[in-house]
Amino acid sequence: MKKYFSLILRLWRLLKDFHKDFYIQIASIVVQQGIGIFSIFLVAKSLDAIISADYKLAIEITAFNLAIILVRVVIFYLTDLHGQNKIDFAIQQHLEQYSFEKIFKLNISQYSEDHSAVKEQVVNRGEGAAEEIISTIVLTILPTVTQTLFAVIAIGFYSIPIALFTAGVLVIGILWSNYFASYHRPFIKQDVDNWDKQKRIRTESFQHLSLIRTLGAESFYIKKYLNNRQEFLDYKKFVWNKQIAHSNKRWAFFNITRAMSTCAIIYLAYTGTLTAGSIYAIWSYITEANSQIFNIIRALRQMPLRFTELEKYLHIIDTQPHFEESGKRAQVAGDIVFSQVSFRYPASTTLLFTNLSFTIPQGKKVAFVGSSGSGKSTIVKLLLRIYDYQEGSIRLGDNELRMIEGSYLRSHIGYVEQHVDLFDETIRENILMGVDDKQKKKAE
Repeated sequence: MKKYFSLILRLWRLLKDFHKDFYIQIASIVVQQGIGIFSIFLVAKSLDAIISADYKLAIEITAFNLAIILVRVVIFYLTDLHGQNKIDFAIQQHLEQYSFEKIFKLNISQYSEDHSAVKEQVVNRGEGAAEEIISTIVLTILPTVTQTLFAVIAIGFYSIPIALFTAGVLVIGILWSNYFASYHRPFIKQDVDNWDKQKRIRTESFQHLSLIRTLGAESFYIKKYLNNRQEFLDYKKFVWNKQIAHSNKRWAFFNITRAMSTCAIIYLAYTGTLTAGSIYAIWSYITEANSQIFNIIRALRQMPLRFTELEKYLHIIDTQPHFEESGKRAQVAGDIVFSQVSFRYPASTTLLFTNLSFTIPQGKKVAFVGSSGSGKSTIVKLLLRIYDYQEGSIRLGDNELRMIEGSYLRSHIGYVEQHVDLFDETIRENILMGVDDKQKKKAE
């Protein structure tokens, strides 16, 4: 539970731009609920008026009830419109932009450390989970709690014992469901992890179809994909069978307690404590409370999976750059001087080269020759600030490379990779990718 609250608090801070809209939404929903509770009260009074043959009063109450119901419909429409335009659609765009901005702040070397296609799936699911969690809390759980509270208070006007009993049943139902959600969460997380492994194999295969076919490795990858599938399917059934068992136990619990409430209502009617309208009102409020509590339980049932997806998303979004790339926008010109440079890859404990020193005079063409893995490409990547060096100095003219802003430096370096990627754009757009708008005509 503590972890859930921590994630919700983090999400709440992340969506601070929407707090005003959340408050408006909650307030309008609470007003709707208050009208709904009052409407039931008016129907009960109308029934009592009919039974006592006061038909004029019954018509007046019904007309007034219709008027406030129409007001509720208008509020409902405006609330839905506001929720859709100011929350649902807007949050989605906000999170997508936020994810882009955070991911682009990482060092280039960090993109190759994790499978980018799998990372994209995690980000997409995480954004969806974040939107669903906050929408569920703001648009379902909080309004449902207030609606249930209103219903219990309304029952108390007719019978305090029945109100207390109903409140107790609802609290037990929520606590029980919350306990099960916490217990069930690790199983769901493992299930999600299992299928992420499967998706990773599938994604990898689709990205390297030509290579797999060329090597004749089709059967190997199919076997690799199917190897753990049955085990994962069995585990999935085990996990969600627990959910089915819990749901049926909970359903039985609420039906038994409702029967007990019915017995109490029958007794009060027998003693003449309740009128026909009062019986209708209590029944309606109990039904309202039970239906609302099932909304909360349904929301809680989905929460563990959504929180798992949110956790994975935040893990990626919270990743910090391995090294700082900020700096000045100095002139990118002059001799390139490597002085006593030592370097190892982030995931390695072995230095690729030690005390490397050389000078490339400005305007000279230089070729690096060496065996595969000797560090030729790595030297270029150090110049591009894709990696950071551990010791020594790299100077470009009069400036230490670390003192120059990374993105500014790269925009002044022409570079052709060993593996060329093409974007789904025209050849012109691919060639001009990264060129400043003001410079595009000149580049053309």
